[in-house]
Amino acid sequence: MRVAVLGAGVAGLTAAHELVERGVEVEVYERLDAAGGKARSIAVDWGDGAYTLPGEHGFRYFPGFYRHVIDTMRRIPFGPGTVLDHLTDAHESMFAEAGYAPIETPAMGPTSLHDVLEGLKALKAIEHAVTKPELHLFGRKLWQAMTSCSARRFAEYENQSWSTFLEAREQNEAYNTWFAGGITRTLVAASGERASARTVGDITVQLFVTSWRPGYPSDRLLDGPTSDVWIDPWLRYLESSGRFNIHYGHTVRSLLIEKASSDRHSIAGVEIEGPGGQRETVVADAYVAAMPVEVLASLVTDDLARVAPTLGLARSLASHVRWMAGIQIYLRKDTRIVAGHSIYVGAPWGLTSVSQQQFWPHLNLAERSGGEVEGVLSVDISDWESKGFNGKTAKECSREEICEEVLEQLRRCLGETPGVDLSPENIAGFFIDPDIIFFPDGGPPERNYEPLLVNELGSWWIRPNAYTEIPSLYLAGDFVRNNTDLATMEGANEAARRAVNALVADFRLDAPLCRLWDLHEPELLAPLRWIDSLRFSRGKPWSPGFPAPLVWLARVVTRASSWLSGGRRRTPRSR
Repeated sequence: MRVAVLGAGVAGLTAAHELVERGVEVEVYERLDAAGGKARSIAVDWGDGAYTLPGEHGFRYFPGFYRHVIDTMRRIPFGPGTVLDHLTDAHESMFAEAGYAPIETPAMGPTSLHDVLEGLKALKAIEHAVTKPELHLFGRKLWQAMTSCSARRFAEYENQSWSTFLEAREQNEAYNTWFAGGITRTLVAASGERASARTVGDITVQLFVTSWRPGYPSDRLLDGPTSDVWIDPWLRYLESSGRFNIHYGHTVRSLLIEKASSDRHSIAGVEIEGPGGQRETVVADAYVAAMPVEVLASLVTDDLARVAPTLGLARSLASHVRWMAGIQIYLRKDTRIVAGHSIYVGAPWGLTSVSQQQFWPHLNLAERSGGEVEGVLSVDISDWESKGFNGKTAKECSREEICEEVLEQLRRCLGETPGVDLSPENIAGFFIDPDIIFFPDGGPPERNYEPLLVNELGSWWIRPNAYTEIPSLYLAGDFVRNNTDLATMEGANEAARRAVNALVADFRLDAPLCRLWDLHEPELLAPLRWIDSLRFSRGKPWSPGFPAPLVWLARVVTRASSWLSGGRRRTPRSR
């Protein structure tokens, strides 16, 4: 059997991986000249092309609740072990806000009373902005998300914004900044008013549960550039199977459909344009469309949407994408902000970052740059539509203006944090994701080839399944309905597994189905979710039933942590 996989991002490579391990011949067609999609690394010319530095679409982030991607990495040989051996734990996370000292929190679940107290101190530290009643309110809402049944989440929370769920409009600006807006911008590149409360609530619960799981990492990173330690070994493994071939520089132009009977259509092939502009029709036994939703939508004609309503859904989703991309800032002297990821609370462009060199022990940036660069700060820009301190949105800025504004927002949030040097003298250069195309005259961006799907409220109902009404055509991508339900590597990996499972079932292959995992639901709370399912079936609203433990914990924190901090409130730092 021969399958054509259209796209070589995480979804496409995952589909190829699962298929070749089931004895299927796979041909992959990729628009770019490299595999990996948003996860790939890019070689950045340095010193007039004499050297190369690593660039990325954005930094990699592997939360503790990821399982599908982790399983795949475990099955990719690399050196004496596997790719999974190159995933390293972060030790801390940091929240930096202009005017206040940064808050550092552990990135590992507590294993001692000291660890618990350190975590409680971090919660106490935000009292400079969020009031005790608001902290209690957020605790109640988190409890509600954890104890609501699945049916209620889909029927009520999917059609409700995260801000509405949190009752954010009745709270002060800081509550919105920390809880309603900050989470959604950094996770899903959306405002709290537009993001689905079901999606954001589920992911927030995942992050909360893993952060308090004893000895378990809530944040992990690769120990080298993504392509070096993941994508390239992945390709080598697939090629070693003898059943995998990849074609770079090949762009899908159309899906060719033929009428097989009065009420049934089939896919006759896929028209693909090669590097030289020549077009060919690729014919296979089955096809897996592993391309971004907006690319797939551009291929769906009115006739095709009538034949396959599932593809029509993908076309409806095309407007649900927003920009989220990275910039790497190369430093003459390495600056290690924190041993993990940093979130810049209130930064107009929704910035997050990681000081990358500390996690890349085998990569000498000085050797790769002729001695000019010793560190790299990888920053994700989640909001391209809000005005920065320069009065412009990121979409209105040139390359240089984007870098200058990002640095200004970082400096304001970090203030005089010891050991952090983002002075102009320490900036050696920068790199912006090449999928963002700028006007040739040095003006602002013209377009973005790799936007991110945003889980806006109600969008679940227009998301397609991995199978379609057209036999032998399957969909793989983070826009496909999946348990992860977020535009991430994890979501793309899970969606590809679902596409392969549908293919295995349809063609009755003598092969096992791909393994799938649900999101983690706290087992101790299962009785409460069951009670809520009974209430929901009777048309009754959610009820905690008794004082929510998280609310009780919040009250304990706000009282007991006063003792931990010597009874002093967190005060603004001097600037």
